Amino acid sequence: MIDPKYSTFRPRLIAVFVDCLISIPFLALCSLLQSIFNSVTAQLAFYLITSSAWLVYSIAMHARYGQTLGKRYARIIVLDVSEQPLSLRQALWRDCFGLVTWAVSLVVDIPQLLKGVDLNARESMTTIELALASGSFIWVAMEFVTMFTNDKRRAVHDFIAGSVVVRLPARELREQSASALS
Repeated sequence: MIDPKYSTFRPRLIAVFVDCLISIPFLALCSLLQSIFNSVTAQLAFYLITSSAWLVYSIAMHARYGQTLGKRYARIIVLDVSEQPLSLRQALWRDCFGLVTWAVSLVVDIPQLLKGVDLNARESMTTIELALASGSFIWVAMEFVTMFTNDKRRAVHDFIAGSVVVRLPARELREQSASALS
C-alpha cells in the first residue's frame, strides 16, 4: 500500500493545470506584443522569452520554494529524497529533458527566425521537430510508467534529480505561508 503522503498523481495533474492557467496571460501578452513588433530582432526576443519562460519558472520556483504556484495550490512539494529542501542543482536536473529539448530547439529555430521565417505559419514540422515531439511523447510515457511502478510515486525526473514529491499537511502549509510573508 502506498503511503498517503506519496499519493501525488492527482495533485500533480492539478498543479500542471493551474500552472498552465497562470501562464496563459503571459503568453497572450507576448503574442500580442509579437504581432505589434514585427522586426526580426523583436521576433527573436519574444521567441527567447516565451521558449524559456516555463523552464525558468519551474527551475527557479523548485529551487527556491520546492514548488510552483500550481504545486502550492495542490498542496504538494518537491523535496530531496531525504525529504530536505531541494537544491538548485536538483531543480536543474528535474528539468534536464526540457533543458535539452529547449537547447536543440534554439539551434534549429534561431537560424530560421534570422532568415525571417514565421515559425507559427509553417505548414509542416521539420525532421528535428518531429523527433523532439516523438521524444517528448516517449519521455511522458516513461514518466507515467516509472511513477506508477514505485511506492514513492517518483517519476524519471525525480530519480535523475534525487527528489520526491510529497503531500503537505495543513500545518506545514500555514507555517510556509507565514514564513513567506515575513
